[in-house]
Amino acid sequence: MCKKLAMLGVAMLFLQSSSAWMPEERLRRSALDAGGEAPERPPLHEGFLLSGRLLISTVFCFVGFFETRRVLGGHLHNPPDGHDVLWPKLIQLVLVIPFTLGYKTTLVTELLALSMVLEAMTEWPFWGEMYHDMPAMFHALHAKDHFATNVAVAGGLFLLQEDPGKYTLDAWMKKKD
Repeated sequence: MCKKLAMLGVAMLFLQSSSAWMPEERLRRSALDAGGEAPERPPLHEGFLLSGRLLISTVFCFVGFFETRRVLGGHLHNPPDGHDVLWPKLIQLVLVIPFTLGYKTTLVTELLALSMVLEAMTEWPFWGEMYHDMPAMFHALHAKDHFATNVAVAGGLFLLQEDPGKYTLDAWMKKKD
């Protein structure tokens, strides 16, 4: 369920980043073309940024807290797979709070995206699975799902890095200055 919520968050960030379909964005672009001051971003845009960030954070919260506790408790999968690797879970555990709050957004999203891509490439190599028997085929499909989710969430993180919105700790601190 957390993966699906994270993917919904990525979709919201994608919609916000390709927002030419929104009338407010067309008005803003025409104001910029006329040399005027850009108006404040509409609440719908800010809501998409906030919702996308919070939905993506659900996967990091789940993996960071529950999966780390499971692995540290010795409850491993049989046969072992990418679920049992601790290093991505620890990175996500450390970065989930600043990510959720929107603190040091550029650095935090870069680190999370890098960890997601590295985990996808090293722990979920679906292309190396054996397809000659049924259990390996099912595991390859499972690994492919995790790989695709990791890469998609990393893409969403890069979208968020560009413009995290006004509902972040970074924006609040900047406003106070």
